[in-house]
Amino acid sequence: MASYDVDVDWPRAFWIGFGVVLTAALLFVVYSFIGTFVFGVFLYYATRPLFRRVYRHVRQRTVAAMLSLFLLALPVLILLYYTIAISLQEFQRFSRNVDLGPYENVLDPYVDVSTVVQNPQSLLSGAGGRTPSSRRSRSSLTFWGWSGPASSTPSSCSRSRSTCSGTAPDWPSGERT
Repeated sequence: MASYDVDVDWPRAFWIGFGVVLTAALLFVVYSFIGTFVFGVFLYYATRPLFRRVYRHVRQRTVAAMLSLFLLALPVLILLYYTIAISLQEFQRFSRNVDLGPYENVLDPYVDVSTVVQNPQSLLSGAGGRTPSSRRSRSSLTFWGWSGPASSTPSSCSRSRSTCSGTAPDWPSGERT
């Protein structure tokens, strides 16, 4: 019989076993959420060209990333919203023929989407208008000294900054003091 002299480095064997267990746990998590990981990789590669274009104009990585995701996701969200509206309308037609019992009271506030389905542009109504929040933003920008186009903000200031009465002046180009 042959005898083998095996000297096992137990601390090293423990760490190798611990690494194998962690790797198995990581693979299980990746397997459980494989769709999410694939979607994330797809989203990364889909937004990369748009990110480069936006970054050339913005020059801030986080703002460019946010705008890229928003510009990519906005059409998808509008399409999803419209699809849900049509689905709810079809569900309403279905509920006329079938008694839904207690579910009908729960779903009733969400089912009336006929205006969105008949006129999809109603989703965007008021999108470009001046709302109270846009007026509030405008007044805060004026407070910090940005007044925008010369005709948009009435100015009660003279040409020197010392006589302003609360709004930012609309200086012609080159006359700021």
